[in-house]
Amino acid sequence: MAATGTSWPVIVIAQDYPKSDLFHGWTKKALPGSWLWKTLAPDDDDVLESYIRVSRAVDRAEIDPLLRSIADDEGEAGSCILTVPSLAWLYAPYAGGADVIAPTAHLRDVLRSEHTEWLSVHPSGL
Repeated sequence: MAATGTSWPVIVIAQDYPKSDLFHGWTKKALPGSWLWKTLAPDDDDVLESYIRVSRAVDRAEIDPLLRSIADDEGEAGSCILTVPSLAWLYAPYAGGADVIAPTAHLRDVLRSEHTEWLSVHPSGL
């Protein structure tokens, strides 16, 4: 792990709420160095407009509070995906857990065996 104050070669892709939402702008506050990558217009199913922001070389000081607010399901935090420039792995946190997408079944199994505390106690693993 990098020490606080150093940048990681990590990309954060975060979805923000529409401008009409009270929590709009959470990504810009949580990731001050991020930039608007894409605006998604409302679709035919009445899905509201949303904004995708991207940040590179994220500082540990930014990641920890971001992950904590998502895990604690704080109203302001939305969703995000953490990855590296090669997209070799994806980490998608959500309230109460996270999905880890590893590049190989072997690495997935290694992560599972080394971090059993990350796994659900439910028999199905979900």
